[in-house]
Amino acid sequence: MLLTVDVGNTNTVLGLFDGDQLLDSWRITTHARATGDEMALTYRGLLASQPKVTGLALV
Repeated sequence: MLLTVDVGNTNTVLGLFDGDQLLDSWRITTHARATGDEMALTYRGLLASQPKVTGLALV
């Protein structure tokens, strides 16, 4: 599973891919002052019921 993350000024968009097939995607508000711990809790919540992520791509 590949997790892709596109961090923008207004939104952060995440996509979960199995090969070239998009399994799920999420759009969340980008908070410039959010801590790493806060972001980790958000991402863990979104990915909790998904297959294990084995790769990551950030844009």
